[in-house]
Amino acid sequence: MISSNTTFEADVSGGKIAVDSLQGQFTAKYYTGNQNKLINDIENNLNELSLSSPYPMGTTIPINTHGRTFYFTSMASIGENGNASATLPDIEMALDGLWSYVREKGELQELVVPVLGTGRGRLKVKRKKMIAIIAESFINASRDGKFTEKLIITIRPEDADNFEINLYEIKDHLNHVLK
Repeated sequence: MISSNTTFEADVSGGKIAVDSLQGQFTAKYYTGNQNKLINDIENNLNELSLSSPYPMGTTIPINTHGRTFYFTSMASIGENGNASATLPDIEMALDGLWSYVREKGELQELVVPVLGTGRGRLKVKRKKMIAIIAESFINASRDGKFTEKLIITIRPEDADNFEINLYEIKDHLNHVLK
């Protein structure tokens, strides 16, 4: 899952999307020197929807490249100053939209979800709490039927260090919450 915004802005080279954001890193890795191809891929997928920009939180589109499917999901709004921001309800809608899309159109493949909103989304929720929110949302959505073989929640290594995230504590917390 690649977190995006409600306009699906993808201009990294023009500075609209930060190079070190998840979307910026994705663009550098999979669309090196060819950002316009990514923009076209996004536009082609959005044209298949009967919606217009700004898209609702949770709008999800597939980007197929390098033999993999990446789900771009809107989870933040872009303000007048060009900065993204998200609220907890935005994140919950984004997750619901992602789960629904993958249930309808996915192929039960492994699903990787980053810790959403705690960086560029400017959400004031601790990363440990956001991991629990993602896991609980996944468990609730799974009650309606299986849509992935495996969920992986990723956290940037520097975030684990900078925010003193103890993965063993998170594992214990999730084991307790998800029983």
